[in-house]
Amino acid sequence: MAPLKFDWDGGNLMKSVDKHLIENVEAESMFDDPKKLVIMSQRSREIRYLCIAKSNRNRLLSSYFIIRNGKVRIIGTRVARKSEKQDYEDAND
Repeated sequence: MAPLKFDWDGGNLMKSVDKHLIENVEAESMFDDPKKLVIMSQRSREIRYLCIAKSNRNRLLSSYFIIRNGKVRIIGTRVARKSEKQDYEDAND
């Protein structure tokens, strides 16, 4: 399987760093978690996804993203909420 390609737009490039102290490299590393949980959400015209996964720093994070032109475009990443942690654990039992 080919490695994922990421596309960071100017508006989202520093958002997770500034708001949640999560570097982009750490956010990208979530997608390597073989136990990641991905949930589709159509809250707008564009289909969005929520990924709940462990990062390369072993932190459980939540990341909203879209797929555009075959690339993952992360909208924002933060530490997973309690309910998201439970969803991740339930999916991996």
